Amino acid sequence: AVARYFRGLADEPHPTHGVAIGKAAADMMEGALDVLGDGLREALVITKHGHAIAGSRARVIESAHPLPDASCLRAGVELSKFITQAPRDARLLVMISGGASALVEHLAQGLDASFMARVNGWLLSSGLSIGPMNRIRKRISQIKGGRLALAIDARQTLLLMISDVPQDDAKVIGSGPLSFHTKADIDVSDLALPAWLASATANVPPLAPAAAFD
Repeated sequence: AVARYFRGLADEPHPTHGVAIGKAAADMMEGALDVLGDGLREALVITKHGHAIAGSRARVIESAHPLPDASCLRAGVELSKFITQAPRDARLLVMISGGASALVEHLAQGLDASFMARVNGWLLSSGLSIGPMNRIRKRISQIKGGRLALAIDARQTLLLMISDVPQDDAKVIGSGPLSFHTKADIDVSDLALPAWLASATANVPPLAPAAAFD
């Protein structure tokens, strides 16, 4: 599907730097590389352990899923570095598939891997649907909930997503790292959270302003 998309772009400018995140990330990146070739100068894949493709030109980072651990935080650091170190005139390609929420994270200040594991362990046993789960995740993240746009800054960006959620809501896929969010989108006042989690979600990293998505 990714290769077919790029074959249909005709003479439009192609991305020069690409990152793919999710369980299908390696396959998505191979589809891009099949068409873009060396025109995609830098390629980064963040995927689940065992989901890499041997012989790929892309740099691959494997992390934990469905229960995140420190590897997911390391992936978050590498994602931020990949984007911020791209030239200002780079044309970015960001591809997201299922599993992205767990596979990469940059937590709010003061939170660590053990806290992240506790949160996700609670979420997976809570019975909550993906929407409420992601609202909680977005309140403790510096990349989810559209905040990745702050790192991208003014770089031209193409976002391709494989939806694994009802109604294909871009704010829910991968916790919407490049979708504009308002405070209402991360509200958890309707959820019964344990005291330790309610306390941690009280101090929310700033959301990216609408102008960040221009």
